[in-house]
Formats: sequence, C-alpha cells, structure tokens
Amino acid sequence: MNIVDWLKANHPQLLEELLLLDRVTDGALLGDPEHTLSYNIAMAASRGNWIAKGMCEVLNELSPNHCANAIANESTSTWNNAVIEVG
Repeated sequence: MNIVDWLKANHPQLLEELLLLDRVTDGALLGDPEHTLSYNIAMAASRGNWIAKGMCEVLNELSPNHCANAIANESTSTWNNAVIEVG
C-alpha cells in the first residue's frame, strides 16, 4: 500500500487538506493550479526537464509510478472533481 492509499483509508480529511495545499502551492509558484504539483512535474519531466525527472524519481520511490499516475489521473480532471469527498 502506498502513502496515498494509506491516507485515503486512514485519514481522508488530511489527504483532502494536502491536496488543497498542493494546488495552492502550485498556484503560488506560478504553476497551473488546475493540476497538482505531481502532474506539472510529470509533464515537465516528459518534456525532458532533468530537474523534473529527478523529482519524479523521488516521487516514484514514495509512491510507485507516481508521475505516470499523476498524468493518467489528471489529464482530464479539474479542481472540482479532484477534491476528495469526506464523510
């Protein structure tokens, strides 16, 4: 079980708050707040950015296939449907 699955199962409210923090941080860093940092990092890595490739390696150690999953899960998602329903 990766950390995201563990958070979904054990602390869904914390996961929702972390997702919100992720998107706010991305927007503050002039990224695309429509997507998570993971998605934007994965997209940069796919365009050959070596820093983003290194960041994907770290993220993939924490959660297997993290960057590939970020692209697959968010390529059509928006802010509204990415927020996790709690309760």
